[in-house]
Amino acid sequence: MLELLKKMTEIASTDIEIETPPPPVVEKQDEFVANLSKIYQRLKYSKKLKTAMKEVEQDLLGLLDVKLFTVYQSVDNGKEILASFKGGDPDDDDSIEIRVPFSPTSLAGYVALSQRALVIKNVLNSEELIDIHPRLQFDKRFSEAKGWNVKSMIIVPIKDEILLGVMQLINFEGDREFTKTDLKHAMMVSQMLAKQFRSSLQSTQGPYDYLVQKSKISGVELAEMQNNVALYGGSVTRSLMEEFNIEADDIGKSLEHYYRVPYMSMTPITYYPLIC
Repeated sequence: MLELLKKMTEIASTDIEIETPPPPVVEKQDEFVANLSKIYQRLKYSKKLKTAMKEVEQDLLGLLDVKLFTVYQSVDNGKEILASFKGGDPDDDDSIEIRVPFSPTSLAGYVALSQRALVIKNVLNSEELIDIHPRLQFDKRFSEAKGWNVKSMIIVPIKDEILLGVMQLINFEGDREFTKTDLKHAMMVSQMLAKQFRSSLQSTQGPYDYLVQKSKISGVELAEMQNNVALYGGSVTRSLMEEFNIEADDIGKSLEHYYRVPYMSMTPITYYPLIC
């Protein structure tokens, strides 16, 4: 009997092909996170973000599985984004400055304006773009001059509490279409870049951190005061001025460092009596 069972097992093992199951999605996600973490560590300890981005360029292209990517940074005027790094283009000319206004007439400009991510299957399909916004267009002059057959894109905002920039991922005609997983990965990369933008711009991590750095208030005092305002109501700025005697201009400077928008103090208005 044992011999018979053994023989049947041997026959079954030769006749039946056992399919190897595909690797779980979780494992692929863990692999992406691990590789992204390695890139982040290299960026984190670099003194110059642009130099570091050049060093991890090929790693990012491979990780995101794209032909090209462009990283834009917000300009201090709050109306434009500036292309700070272009990955995948060996003939990139750094001397050419590309500025894109916040506007619904371009893909990067629309994302900067709306702070909403886009996945475009075909940028040359005007109907697909009009469905997003009636004025949305793709300017193909630059890609045609380069000889690029651009087709699909993912464009995501780079932000924390405010917009810090925009990232644009590009694939060509014949490449695979972008998926929801690609969008998720793009958002993860944009969050990593947001941290680096804060660091490279020497921005503070909170609206009032500058005051702590300048010893106008201690970190413990600031946290306690903000907690009291949250619990009992009131205004943080008023508490800073009344309880800690911090000048309005100092508070404005702190907000300027965080929000990257120039602070403009209010000039008191002097009223004169009307003489008839």
